[in-house]
Amino acid sequence: MNLLSEAFYQFPFSFDPKPLLEELAQCPDSEWQDNPQGFFGIESLVLVSNSGKDSHSTYGRMQACPRLTKLPKISELLSIFDAPLGATRVMRLAPNAKVQTHVDLHYYWKHRFRIHLVLETDPDAIFGCRDTVQHLPAGQVWVSDSWSPHFVENNSNQDRCHIVIDTLGSEKVWQWLNQSWTSSSEQPPAATLPLLDLSPLPLRFEKHGDSLIKHPAQVSEIVQDILEDYPQPSALRPFLHRLDRGWKELWAEYATTTIFPYQRFLNKSLAQLETISPETLSSNQVSIPHLLRTQLGVPNDLPIQVKKPLFILGVPRSGQFELLQFLSQSSSFWHLPRVCDLFEHLSEFHPKNTNYNATFLQDAEISLSQENSIHQYLKQNLKHNHHRTWAQNPTPLKECSFLDASPKNIFRIPAILKLFPDAQFIYLQQAPIQTLHALMNGWRTGSFVPYPDLPQWYGEYPWSFTLIPEWKSLSAKSLAEICFTQYKACHTQCIDSLSKLSSAQVYVLDINLWQEDPSASGQKLFRFLKRPRPKNTLRLELLPIQSPHQMQNAI
Repeated sequence: MNLLSEAFYQFPFSFDPKPLLEELAQCPDSEWQDNPQGFFGIESLVLVSNSGKDSHSTYGRMQACPRLTKLPKISELLSIFDAPLGATRVMRLAPNAKVQTHVDLHYYWKHRFRIHLVLETDPDAIFGCRDTVQHLPAGQVWVSDSWSPHFVENNSNQDRCHIVIDTLGSEKVWQWLNQSWTSSSEQPPAATLPLLDLSPLPLRFEKHGDSLIKHPAQVSEIVQDILEDYPQPSALRPFLHRLDRGWKELWAEYATTTIFPYQRFLNKSLAQLETISPETLSSNQVSIPHLLRTQLGVPNDLPIQVKKPLFILGVPRSGQFELLQFLSQSSSFWHLPRVCDLFEHLSEFHPKNTNYNATFLQDAEISLSQENSIHQYLKQNLKHNHHRTWAQNPTPLKECSFLDASPKNIFRIPAILKLFPDAQFIYLQQAPIQTLHALMNGWRTGSFVPYPDLPQWYGEYPWSFTLIPEWKSLSAKSLAEICFTQYKACHTQCIDSLSKLSSAQVYVLDINLWQEDPSASGQKLFRFLKRPRPKNTLRLELLPIQSPHQMQNAI
């Protein structure tokens, strides 16, 4: 089904692109992303996206990205369409770059059209759609038919820059479309148009973009559109009806609880179609197997949707990993294993590159590429009691809450909040003497050494547990002095950082009170987390076991 009858529409007004380009100049190059479809020379700056993330995902709730609040002129221009905004971005095509002929097949674009607000261009930058090749001048507003084959060429020595809005439209937008010059008109498009003079309106956003698992009504619509579009529908009709019926059967049993049965059914069905007629093409010259896989299948690289991750903090050996094991019994939590480190897997965040500065990440800037790498790391390493890996998550677009119990996070709280502003923290608190015994015992075992080749450390034991700012000055100190300094530095850092956050983000868990009344303490904890307490929970054992070194530690 083609939503638009024309290749191009030119709206009957213009705007001044200069103040918008001045605003965009404030955005650093690091925020621009490569094209997700792999087209060379095209970059984008995301303005409206799924959950306001720097993502091209069209699933779920659409929200403004934080950077849009810093672009008031662009926000005003977006508002004049008075339409719920879908995926919106600034797209920049480099000099002499080309986007080859393609069709936007994703189901999200099936019911939406694309508005181009031209910011910067050159007469040698051309846009081809159907049998029409058009130059889109700066300051003008155009709509193109992205369902038909189209291409872009920037045959100039300057950037071609558009704001691109995907939208279902509004009454105002449809009126402008009806007043537009179109590519079927005999007269040429107007070179000079009146400047738009409208008051800005509140921005509106799509509450629901696209669904990972299509509803049976959507599948029936796709099937019907193919039958109407394909020149010889009789050859495909039996197959498409079986596909339609089979999807309804799966929906009745699974609805949106798991993606795997739909994927298996789709793969089997498309294999049969390839055998029957692999070259069946729709009217826009796209193969029907490819169209079905694009509209019904799951993308290869779905983003991970992180919401309220929970970081368990405390002086090392306070019981962080024991609490993680306890909480991971809840089906609502994923967790990072002990061997995984959220930051240090990136070489630029490894302490060896900062002369082992324990507080480096407190003031570190996190670029978009680093943020994307961390999210990808989560996808590769998160574990769950019910699913071995994130790839086996039956609902991969469901918002993910994960647990991280690394003691190193004590000195990373500002960096964590840059990545996850809604993060929550549990601080484990117990009698200092108990933690100091556990620390000293751990140092003696040599089993908790984070950096075996730590330079400038000459102590009796290799440095164990979390680095602290003053670690270099402790080589000649006794083990008791080292552990006391480590305890004090970690405790002070936690208190200083967490005291700046709201009570909705921080929970202090008193381990001694937990031991006295685990039921009451557990109820308070899960009330803070706003999650149901796991069934058949085990008793949380956090107190360190008595050690043969207990007396030695006291000396």
